[in-house]
Amino acid sequence: MDNKIIEIDSKSELNEKFRSLETPKLFIENKDQTPNYFLLIEANSLTVGLATWHQGIKVQVGLIEATGSIVIGHGKELICCSPVGPAISWRFELDFCFHAFRIFDETKTIVVIDEISVVVVNFSGERIWYYSSPDVIEWFDISSSEIKIRTMDNKELVIDTKTGLNLNNRKL
Repeated sequence: MDNKIIEIDSKSELNEKFRSLETPKLFIENKDQTPNYFLLIEANSLTVGLATWHQGIKVQVGLIEATGSIVIGHGKELICCSPVGPAISWRFELDFCFHAFRIFDETKTIVVIDEISVVVVNFSGERIWYYSSPDVIEWFDISSSEIKIRTMDNKELVIDTKTGLNLNNRKL
């Protein structure tokens, strides 16, 4: 999927650009904190204006192939936007700052890594399982079968993507 993420200098400039668009569009604003980061996201024939609080981690955009919905990870949440309407299908609040996600169409799940935890949600935005790390996650690798993480205290863990079970003690 080709995404275009354009940083905008101010909320007024974002509003101006957003109003001038003729494509299906949706505006999302962080209500918990005063937005200081403004983006225009173009993905899958949908344009999203995003006014959020920037925590230093890049916004990520992905596509759910089966529905054509786009998923946006930013701040402390994951948002699923449907091109029908267009509308927000669901929002999933994270406990800590968002780091990354990976969509698995075959299992209809999304693996999300935040600053200190791993969570798997389904395509309806419902939590399937959750793992809380004992320390800040500094490195990770996500595949369809396992999630590898390393924390700041240099502990490594392998987690089963489908079940959330710790695989470190498995026999190879």
